[in-house]
Parts: sequence; structure tokens; C-alpha cells
Amino acid sequence: MFKTIGIVGVGLIGGSFAKSAKKLGLCEKIIGIDINPDYLQTAKNLGLIDEFGALETMVTLCDFIIVAIPVNATRAVLPKILNLCTNQI
Repeated sequence: MFKTIGIVGVGLIGGSFAKSAKKLGLCEKIIGIDINPDYLQTAKNLGLIDEFGALETMVTLCDFIIVAIPVNATRAVLPKILNLCTNQI
């Protein structure tokens, strides 16, 4: 059980993970981020995520982060996530 799960990319894969995490009671809260604001609002409206915000904020609040974005986008985003995590230690 995690207090807060963060999902980077709330499209089909990220949204499916969020739905399953909620159904299984894996966390108290899910925070989503995505470059598409429509995806974020849809995910919130469907109850898949509880809130959304900036990557910097999400990393500081989450116990577990799922990266559900295209591989080519991961090359840019993953180093940012790792850097933010390292700064918290």
C-alpha cells in the first residue's frame, strides 16, 4: 500500500494502471501529469486520478511513480524525475 502514486502519462496505459490501482486499493491518492491537459481533465473526471500538477510537485509528494509515456519521450523525462528524486535524499 502506498500513500500516493504518481503517474506520468495518463493516456491508455497510465489510465489503465490508475484504474487498477484504485480498484485494488493500492494507494490513498493518485497524482497524474501529462503534456495534454485534456487527458488530465478526462482522467480526473473519470476518477482515475485525484489531482494533477507539475512534475516537480508530483515527485515530492509520491511514494511510487509510474512512467507511462512513449519510449522516445522517456529519454527526456526520466532524467528529470531521477534528478528530482536525488535532490530529495
